[in-house]
Amino acid sequence: MTRSSDSMTIIETEAQSTFTQFNIESPGEFFYSINKDFYKDLYNEKSPVLGNVNCDGIALINHQGQPYVLLIELKSNLDTDKISEAFQQEIRSFLKLASSLNICNGYDISEFQIRGVIACHPFKTEDAKTKCLHNLLWEKNLGKKDARFKYRMVTEQQITAKFANCAWFIPSDAFSDDIRNHEFKVSLVFGDKYEDASCSIKLEEIL
Repeated sequence: MTRSSDSMTIIETEAQSTFTQFNIESPGEFFYSINKDFYKDLYNEKSPVLGNVNCDGIALINHQGQPYVLLIELKSNLDTDKISEAFQQEIRSFLKLASSLNICNGYDISEFQIRGVIACHPFKTEDAKTKCLHNLLWEKNLGKKDARFKYRMVTEQQITAKFANCAWFIPSDAFSDDIRNHEFKVSLVFGDKYEDASCSIKLEEIL
C-alpha cells in the first residue's frame, strides 16, 4: 500500500490476481496507512472469532474534521462468495485493529466512522449479473446466513448496518457494547470495464 497527501493506492501482489490496483483520491488530505504486517499476526490463526484472515489495506483519515477508518479488500472476480469473504476479512481486520487501539490513551471508537470497500471487476455481461441474482435468491430461500448480505451488496452496492446486525459470522457476545452498536458502511466498487486491472474513485464516494 502506498500513500500521499492526495491519494492512497492498494496494490495486490499475488501472482494469480487479475484485479491488482485500487486508488482512492482526496486532494489536499493525508492518508495514514497501517501496514498489513502490523495487524495480520495479532491473534492466533485458530481463533474462532478473528482467525487468520486480513484485508489488503487499512488507513486512517481525518476528513472535514471527522476521523475515519478505511478497510479495503481487492478481489479478482465477482463470485458472491468472494464478496462475503472480503467482508469477513474487513470486519476481522477491524476488530484486530480496534483491540490494539484500546490501549492508546484517548482512543474512543465512537469518534470514528468505519468504512469498508470491496473492489473488483464488474460483471462480464448482463446475463452473468442476472444469473448471479437468481442464484442469490435461491440461496435466500434456503436460509443461507450470508445470502441477504450478498444480494444487497450486488443490487445496492452500499450497505450501512450496526456490527451486531451485519457480522453474522461472529458470535454477538464477542463484541464489546461500543462496537456492537457502532455502524459499519461497506461499498462494492467496480472497475469501469471487465478487462481493467484497476480502478480509481474519489473518497467522497465511499463516505
